[in-house]
Amino acid sequence: MMSNDKPKFESEYYVIIKNDTSILLDGQGLIHTWLEIHGPKGQIDYVSFGADVKDAFADKPGHFDPDKKVKDRPCSQQKLIPLTEEGHKLIVEKIDELKRSKPRYDMGPDDGEYGNGLGDEDNNCITICDIVLQAGGINYLKGIQTPYGLGAKIWAEQLGLPGAIVDIAANFSIVETVFDIKDGIDHVFDQAFSW
Repeated sequence: MMSNDKPKFESEYYVIIKNDTSILLDGQGLIHTWLEIHGPKGQIDYVSFGADVKDAFADKPGHFDPDKKVKDRPCSQQKLIPLTEEGHKLIVEKIDELKRSKPRYDMGPDDGEYGNGLGDEDNNCITICDIVLQAGGINYLKGIQTPYGLGAKIWAEQLGLPGAIVDIAANFSIVETVFDIKDGIDHVFDQAFSW
């Protein structure tokens, strides 16, 4: 179910995590995760990160999409999270910092390497969103590497599953599990060749 409905919320400070796992069926392009950040006086900032080079999937320059690319893009799942005024300020500062740093894109980021998004770490759309949200004290995306993992987490919440299940729900996604296995293999090679 595609949605672009604006949830009703009392505070002027909140973020909507938007997630599209419909592959190409919606005419919008590849799967993607992005943020819609609401601030004072109706201010809306968007965070949408991808490869700078068309058809690039690994270790390439990344870029932040213009707002118009995702402003009206439908999503298959969304999650609204309230922000404090300070959290909003820190998130906007992190977005500016990331845009200046020109992070690299990798569809399959290496676990733990994306760090703060600055420098030569691997990042994809969801890890950049995680970095931005963590700047404002939100850990909702922590440990999730794919839109499919996020979709599983949101779905588990919508079903009303207990919090402990929701926290591990991303692992119910086969794609997320494959990325986790890749991370394990990377760690083995890192240890084997780090002497």
